[in-house]
Amino acid sequence: LKARSQQFGTSVGAMARGGALFPMGRRRARGAALLATSAAAAAALLAAGSLWYGRTDAGASSDLDFVGPEGPSSAPALRPPREHRSPPTQRHFFGAIGDAVKNAMRAPEEELPSLPLEEPDAYRARGGPHAPIGFDTEMQELEVVPYPHPSLRLENKEIEAEWLGSDRLKIFARNLFKAMYRDEGGAGLAAPQVGVNIRMMVYCFDPENKKDSQTVLINPRITKYSDLMEPFKEKCLSFPRVRGNVDRPEWIEVEAVDIEGVPFAKRLDGIEARLFQHEYDHLDGIVFIDKLAGPVKNREQPAIDFLVRTWKAQGLEAQIGKAL
Repeated sequence: LKARSQQFGTSVGAMARGGALFPMGRRRARGAALLATSAAAAAALLAAGSLWYGRTDAGASSDLDFVGPEGPSSAPALRPPREHRSPPTQRHFFGAIGDAVKNAMRAPEEELPSLPLEEPDAYRARGGPHAPIGFDTEMQELEVVPYPHPSLRLENKEIEAEWLGSDRLKIFARNLFKAMYRDEGGAGLAAPQVGVNIRMMVYCFDPENKKDSQTVLINPRITKYSDLMEPFKEKCLSFPRVRGNVDRPEWIEVEAVDIEGVPFAKRLDGIEARLFQHEYDHLDGIVFIDKLAGPVKNREQPAIDFLVRTWKAQGLEAQIGKAL
């Protein structure tokens, strides 16, 4: 199309030069010259259009994006292809460790081979008195325990070095993610919330990009935190229909072990810092209602009391006793 336009412009230009091809008057010649100019301009626009849509003159695909002129007299500037970069947190958590760790944390819905089933006492020895059978040896639907389940207040022990990077923890991590995502608004979950009293938690800080923002932290601890506190409305999977503002440090520095057993340190801020602190409290036997201001706690107290009444009415304590 561009070549035809250029050819048409050349032919009309020839007609305009003194009637070389056709006898025409001055007015008609001026009209032909104007038409030639328009045809040349159309060809130029076509060429520019090929840049705008990332095409070369030959029609081949191009990786260059059109940026536009830098000033009134400058040519269009081109920039290299956009670099597809991971979020800063993901680069820190996974970049130095390699794709093996990154891939290990992707797709929690992926099924993993089950390990041999063990005696109930073996699971209790690793996960505490309320640990579900098979919690770290087979993929399963773990239930999030509601307040006031006793596992929410029990001590959570550190995971021993021999289990770091093991298939057991990878299975348990995926089970935690499955339980977390079962609730539409789930963004984080700690092990005691499924009855397992060990120091392990998971969260997803970007719900629009779950596979690249899922994080597993084993034996985490806070090493430094901001003096500036920030309020934010929180809720918890163990407290349905309860919510309220909680003041927390704006940023924190943490140390933990990742899913492959590799230690790391990281500074967190924004929503990720809040997710970490909420789940970290669970590992210390603290629940978010402990940090609600007096007026807020009073407002939410009827919903909290309802959870306690439901617990007692369903005889959940007796059921747990029978299961043990």
